[in-house]
Amino acid sequence: MARTLRGVLARRPSLWHLEEQLSKMSCPVLLVVGDEDTPCLEPNLFLKSVLPDCALCVMPRTGHLPNLEEPARFNAIIGRFIASVTDGGWERVRKSFT
Repeated sequence: MARTLRGVLARRPSLWHLEEQLSKMSCPVLLVVGDEDTPCLEPNLFLKSVLPDCALCVMPRTGHLPNLEEPARFNAIIGRFIASVTDGGWERVRKSFT
């Protein structure tokens, strides 16, 4: 873990340093976070405010691994996202995630 921290995490810029580049992304993005994943809430709120075509889905009573903790709910959310992007309805559906 120490090698990972020194070799990877310590060398990469934080999300906050990437704000300008992130604000230029043009693809649809769905962020999914558990409401009990306290360390990840603030970064996801930041990304939601910066990414131009983004929605944030906060799953209740869920921690850091929503795909493992609530697989059926998580799969339904992701399925809805993929379907809406594929059929051109993302703009309408995006608003329902926020």
